[in-house]
Amino acid sequence: MRKRQLCLILPVFQFIFIFSIAYADQLPKGNCDSPEPLTDLRHCQFWNKSMKGIDLHGVLLDGVSMRSTDLTNCNLQGASLLGADLRWSNLSNCKLDRADLSRANLFHTTFDGAVTDGAKFHKAYMFGTRFNNVQAKKANFTHAFMKDLNISNSNLSQSNFKYACMFRAVMIGSDFSGANLEYVDLTGGALEEVDLSGASFSGASLHGITFENTIFPNSDIDRTGFVGVVQKNKDEKALKTIPHLPCRFSKSRQ
Repeated sequence: MRKRQLCLILPVFQFIFIFSIAYADQLPKGNCDSPEPLTDLRHCQFWNKSMKGIDLHGVLLDGVSMRSTDLTNCNLQGASLLGADLRWSNLSNCKLDRADLSRANLFHTTFDGAVTDGAKFHKAYMFGTRFNNVQAKKANFTHAFMKDLNISNSNLSQSNFKYACMFRAVMIGSDFSGANLEYVDLTGGALEEVDLSGASFSGASLHGITFENTIFPNSDIDRTGFVGVVQKNKDEKALKTIPHLPCRFSKSRQ
């Protein structure tokens, strides 16, 4: 039975891989001095540049260095930035729907006011990233390193954070309804006035968390372990303890 399932699944992955290569080959090589949408810019470098309001939807920027670049109000919808270096860059108010930033270096990158619905941040390095007033519905943050993340007043409903490190994350006033927070390390985080209704916390580490006016009806919060929780809700619950599984801190990449 398993062999039959593999026979059915493998061709699908092969098609996706071949399609991705074909798509990259179809895009024309872009001009690094005047970058345009739907072009291949993997040969470029954009260090410390001002690219405010630029339209780069659908571009290929895999592995490209864009350190300390001002991309305020940009359009990167559907763009591929796999492993791109965006340290200290400013993507405030950018459109990043369905963009792929997997394994990107987002050390102290600013996304305030951006729209990142359906975007991928899988295994992204988001130490100190600013993610305030962001709309990121159904985004993928699995295995992301998000220590000291600032993610206030944002909408991350139905997003997937499984196995993410969110140590000391500030998540005040954000919407995490229906989110997958399984096996996430939220030690020392601030979840005040956060909507956690329907969220999954199985195996999560929430030691030293601050809850105040936090909403979590229909979530599996009862099956999650807490130590040193500061909970100021009127309707307190009996919470159990589970072993603490600390984040695996990566070497500094700043």
